[in-house]
Amino acid sequence: MGDLLRFLPSFCHLLCFCILFVSFVYGARELADDLSTKGARALLSSGQGIKLPLKKSGRGYAVTVGFGTPKLDLSLMFDSGSHTTWIKCKPCITCNQNEPIFDPFQSSTFSSCISGNYPANQSYHDKSYATGITVHDTLTLSNGVSFPNFEFLCSHNTSGFDGFAGLLGLEFSENSFISQTTETFSQIFGYCLPSLESSTGFLAFGDEAVAACSPQFRVPLVAGPNGYDDYYVDLVAITIGEKRLQMPSNDGSSSSSKVILDSGTPFSHLPQSVYSELSSSFQELMSEYGPFYSSGSMTCFNLEGHDLSTINIPTITLQFGDSLDLTLGSISVVLIENSNACLAFIGDDETIIGTHQQQNLNILYDISNKQVGFSFSQGSCSY
Repeated sequence: MGDLLRFLPSFCHLLCFCILFVSFVYGARELADDLSTKGARALLSSGQGIKLPLKKSGRGYAVTVGFGTPKLDLSLMFDSGSHTTWIKCKPCITCNQNEPIFDPFQSSTFSSCISGNYPANQSYHDKSYATGITVHDTLTLSNGVSFPNFEFLCSHNTSGFDGFAGLLGLEFSENSFISQTTETFSQIFGYCLPSLESSTGFLAFGDEAVAACSPQFRVPLVAGPNGYDDYYVDLVAITIGEKRLQMPSNDGSSSSSKVILDSGTPFSHLPQSVYSELSSSFQELMSEYGPFYSSGSMTCFNLEGHDLSTINIPTITLQFGDSLDLTLGSISVVLIENSNACLAFIGDDETIIGTHQQQNLNILYDISNKQVGFSFSQGSCSY
């Protein structure tokens, strides 16, 4: 008992020291977090916003985002049709990328227990997927703007994302990037997708997105099956040449079709009945370049023996109603690879405006006001 009594004061001093140390570290981190958040808000209030370079890379578009402390910059595919942001993390079973794989144990701000360490799975329309656990760490954009305790998926098993370190999900939902940065960026973002891998487009947030996109016209965002989580707009018709193809109503209550704007889907998907008419009209207008054939789900023809610069690709216009028409350039109508040219639309049950039709357009999403704006870039995207 005497030994215990002699040890007790030392133990109490040690315990007090530990409590003070933990309090100091926690307080310092809270202060740093607060200063970082205030810095981000100040940046936006000064009218600068954030504008990031965007590069075409294989099946998608890559943007650089930093994770952890010290910051590890990673190339993420950005996707307006997905709400989950995720990166490949060690240990990783199927990772394939040129950049280092994020190691949670090397980050001093990493945490997997703020709201519980729970498994998560993200799957996509093309059968690709990412599985892992939901975690938290600091996410950093350019100009030192950072978001402490950002929630994302730390993936240990992926399929279909070779070359990318993960995905930046910009769909609107609880705990999405848009939700977690609302106070800083006011649920506003915009982008311009470059048509060539040698060109640079942009992904912008907040005031900078408004300035960079400068919409020529705006259309309403409309509710879909998941409310306003997905970015739906009403598409009334598609015109090819002089022929107007009426879009069928999804719910029978309107003369338009709800379509998703998606930066993660390469080609536009149309109802099978509309696609069949579009394909037939395309073949009729391009009859001198036949015969036509099917490549997967696409209508194609061979360009051998033809001068590409002399081929007149038919005009296709997306009509949103009230004279709000978006006429696509020829580069957005067909996909040209080697000596083959394919109509860059496919028939499907789900209706989507894909990235091929969004090339070289400035597209602004104002989510809180439920609007999306369009304008044409001058020839090509410019960062």
